[in-house]
Amino acid sequence: MLLRREAKIVRPLTWAWNIFGLLDITSVLVSAMVSTRLAMDGQALGVAQFGTFPFAWIPAFAPATIIFLHVITFQKLQMTKAAKMAV
Repeated sequence: MLLRREAKIVRPLTWAWNIFGLLDITSVLVSAMVSTRLAMDGQALGVAQFGTFPFAWIPAFAPATIIFLHVITFQKLQMTKAAKMAV
């Protein structure tokens, strides 16, 4: 596997993918807030399903979990970089 071989492309690719993922979840959060606000102002039912169980779990926990995992990945990348510099 590419990760096991420690190819030079792995670390920059991981950084790029992680940054893309964090920007992606941020754009999802912004668009969800905008669409929710528009739906509430217009009395539309576009987001009503996400207020009922079990669908309420998705917006409640998914974004926070995804952001947490991205932050942990950034920390792990920093730790492995520092460990390699110490050797």
